[in-house]
Amino acid sequence: EDHIDDVTVLKAWSSVFNTLSIISHQETPVHWGCLSKAEWYDMLASVENYNEAILELTGAGFCSKFDSGTIAVFSGKLLNHGLSSCSGERICVAFYMREYVHTICGVETPGWSVPPHNHVMQL
Repeated sequence: EDHIDDVTVLKAWSSVFNTLSIISHQETPVHWGCLSKAEWYDMLASVENYNEAILELTGAGFCSKFDSGTIAVFSGKLLNHGLSSCSGERICVAFYMREYVHTICGVETPGWSVPPHNHVMQL
């Protein structure tokens, strides 16, 4: 069989996130991104037809409905987070980063996102 090597895939990878997980029809217990960095964000996007799901950010004391079409972005390293069970068909796509991917590829790991000093838009 012919396989595409990792370098070829990485050159074509068009996302700032280097890891993607698809979670289907499952509760996700509260956890934290132990392999991530505090300055990196996770992004959760939900799709399909379901109801009554709750996103918990226990590190911030925050709970919110996580309806289909919702996108949540937060530091998974700083905030414990989890997703409750629900009725219906749910798919959650989780985008996040792992430092070892940068290390293996010899790429510098990014730090905090800092806007330029002139980022204020004039109205």
